[in-house]
Amino acid sequence: MKSIVDKSKPIPLYYQITEDIKQKINNKELNPGDKLPTEDFFVRYYGVSRVTVRNALNKLIEEKVIERTRGKGPVVANHVFNRHISRLSGLHEALAKEGIKGTSKILSIKEEPAGGEVAGHLEIPVGEPVVVIHRVRYADDIPICEQNTYLVRRLCGNFDFNTIDQNDSLYEVMERRIGLRLSRANQQFDIKMPTRQQMQYLEIRDKIPLMHIESVVHLISGEPIEFSDIYYLSDRYKYGLTLYR
Repeated sequence: MKSIVDKSKPIPLYYQITEDIKQKINNKELNPGDKLPTEDFFVRYYGVSRVTVRNALNKLIEEKVIERTRGKGPVVANHVFNRHISRLSGLHEALAKEGIKGTSKILSIKEEPAGGEVAGHLEIPVGEPVVVIHRVRYADDIPICEQNTYLVRRLCGNFDFNTIDQNDSLYEVMERRIGLRLSRANQQFDIKMPTRQQMQYLEIRDKIPLMHIESVVHLISGEPIEFSDIYYLSDRYKYGLTLYR
């Protein structure tokens, strides 16, 4: 790392340090979850007092660029993506609206008979064929959730879901390429701890709570078309709701 602190500039030293650390994060010299060097390192590296270093670190904590963790000290904070819910939209659409690149890593696409839980959510007989799409979703190349989506095969005609790719919005595929008319979604939220497999999918080293969402999307006819079982990283993704009285 190369320091850019210049004591001859009429800019506070702590501010120069905060901007330097932010630049290192932007350049990926420091990544989310990385432990920052010690205060002693920064004192030597920047050639400033310990008070100046602490002021810089406190400013970065205040701006949520870094965060303190028990036993590890300051680490680079994870990106937090906020989503405000007031209408039915897919994750890809919601991220695009905020200028964020949404992509998916498709782990598998298969067709199978609906089990009891899936059939119950989709209001279909047990054993009726469903298309199952298993994905990890990304925002600006950062994994934020693991998702299993179940679609009623009968309502999707002969569409070949193997033609979708990482940049496709599934809702847009359903509406524009299959011709379905989506109407509403019912969602239930709870908190669960990740499995080892989910930790690998979401690229996390420590077990942190996942926001678990079960979502059922209905067509304008009222028929359920999609059931999704979604696990969001709670420190990277936040939901906001608008409620009216």
